[in-house]
Amino acid sequence: MHTTYGCITSGKSLQVFDIVLFMRQFFLRKGALEWFQKFPLLETLFIFVNSGHMRFFETRFLKQADEFISGLNPKAKAKVLFNIDLSEQLQDPRLFKKLSHDLWEFRIKFSRSQIRLLAFWDKTDKKSTLVIATHGFIKKVDQVPNREIQRAIKLREEYFSNGKE
Repeated sequence: MHTTYGCITSGKSLQVFDIVLFMRQFFLRKGALEWFQKFPLLETLFIFVNSGHMRFFETRFLKQADEFISGLNPKAKAKVLFNIDLSEQLQDPRLFKKLSHDLWEFRIKFSRSQIRLLAFWDKTDKKSTLVIATHGFIKKVDQVPNREIQRAIKLREEYFSNGKE
């Protein structure tokens, strides 16, 4: 019998990203400092995991997305930023999912509400891959409302037509 401690398993053993995800959630929940004092090797591993060596993309926020995140309560804001950071490191559709041809959504569940940030890819710079978050909203129905999708499309078009400001 094997225990997963809430991690996702794939068959017989845990994947590397499952272990990383578990460690991050565990240490952030339990208070990393006391664990690092007991087990110094864990601190080294945690620093490596969080040092940006495993990022698939970088997230930037348009003004509307930044204003939405700033308006959230501190715990919700921390959860949003944590999930965005995690989605940059893991390719997990529970965190970052494709909506349509050009639009994606960051998916955050917090305190019985579903927070969404719509986003698109900016691959014009050959050196880095950017994901641009357009705006956010609290999702109240099963599907993403069409007006939110249209708003994200409009913001995407403005972004590329105005020279990526």
